[in-house]
This record gives sequence, structure tokens and C-alpha cells, in this order.
Amino acid sequence: MLGLLLAAAPVPGRGEERAAGELTVAYYPVGGTTARQIYRELESKGPLDEEGRRYHGLAEWQVDWSFGLMPSGSTCVLTDVQVDLQGKITLPQWTPEGKVSRGLADEWAHYIEALRRHEHGHYMFGVRAAEDIRALPNSLVPSDCKSMSRRFNSEATRILDRYRLMDRMYDERTAHGEKEGAVLQAK
Repeated sequence: MLGLLLAAAPVPGRGEERAAGELTVAYYPVGGTTARQIYRELESKGPLDEEGRRYHGLAEWQVDWSFGLMPSGSTCVLTDVQVDLQGKITLPQWTPEGKVSRGLADEWAHYIEALRRHEHGHYMFGVRAAEDIRALPNSLVPSDCKSMSRRFNSEATRILDRYRLMDRMYDERTAHGEKEGAVLQAK
């Protein structure tokens, strides 16, 4: 009764956060006084995904569920359905090493906000998956306990698979956030 999803790159957005589990944000340090130096730091220090690919930001989420079953005559009903979402977004935190230009500081601010929004977009796939799994009992017709358990787990897994696919397509559609502005121009 466990679903797992790891996705590349999310971070909490502003004003669109929903209470659905726990989201933590971790930062890794990067330095530099030019965009090129910062970019090199991002490329060498960024988090690794489950396949060993390095990204500037990474969003991971996991949905777990559990439930009870209560016989009711010749059928069975789901009871105490629990759905838990855990998420983690890892982002860079730039600490300038000395004096930097106003243009570079502005470029970083734009870049990190776009990356944060992109990563949060990944996390939202986990939120939606958890919401759909929470609503699942309303769509299942009561049956015997073994069938009910099998159907819930099967449908919940199908929901996770659908959101995993949408999550991957999100990166393809946005070029890992570049089309959303998560680009640091290494000049």
C-alpha cells in the first residue's frame, strides 16, 4: 500500500500552497562573482536524481496510503483511509563571494524565482495525486473485502502512475524549467 514518486526539480510557490502533507525545502551552497562561475557551481554541486543525473533543483515526493476494511453484510467498506504526502525540494542558495554587479544580482533573483516556481510545479503533481487517492473511496462500489482492498490499491497505483507520467511530461514541455525562465546566462 505504498506509492513512490521522485521528480526532478520543485520548490514551494507563493500563494498556491495547499495543505497536503509535509514539504521541506533544502538548500545547497553556490558561490561566484560572475554568471559563468555560478553556473559551474550549479553544474557541479546540484542534487542528483534517482538515475544519477544532476540538476540545479530537484523535487521529490512520495505518497503513502493505508486503510481499514469493515465487513458489512455480504460486502465490505473502506474505513480510516489515510493518505500521506511527503515532499522535498532542493534548491541552490547563492552567497556572492565579494562585490557583484546589480545586473547579476537581478539575474539571479529572476532565475531562482523561476526555478522555485518550476520545482513547485513538480511538487503539485504529488499534491494532486494525494488528493485523487483521498477521493478514491467515493468512486469504489462496495464488494467483498479482498476485492475492495485489491481495487483500492490498484486504482491508487494507477493514479500515481498517471501523475508520474504528467510530471515527466512537464519537464519535457518546459525543458526542465528553461521555458519558464529558469535560465542563468553564463556570460
